[in-house]
Amino acid sequence: MWSYIWPIGLVILSNTVYQICAKKAPEGMNPFAMLTIVYLVSAAFSFVLFFVLNKGGNLIAEYSKINWVPFVFGLVLVGLETGFVYAYKAGWQVLRPGFHCHRFRKQSP
Repeated sequence: MWSYIWPIGLVILSNTVYQICAKKAPEGMNPFAMLTIVYLVSAAFSFVLFFVLNKGGNLIAEYSKINWVPFVFGLVLVGLETGFVYAYKAGWQVLRPGFHCHRFRKQSP
């Protein structure tokens, strides 16, 4: 049961912190400059986690299994993150749970 629950808990926690960080991006900093730092930190953290969670793992062997997905995923992530940063700079509020359900739910007659 734990293996079913912890990933969702991680998503909720990470998404909450993500939205707060996107909202609090430095005012005068170019979002793409900020994203270079974000991705360097992410790459370093992923590198460390790979070896911590895969004792004796071979990163080069894993890279040999690559397909198109990581490249497109990287492009999509830049789009998502840039969109959120610019939306918050334009004055949007941090997303709240249920935002989509309440905003787009059909109104009762």
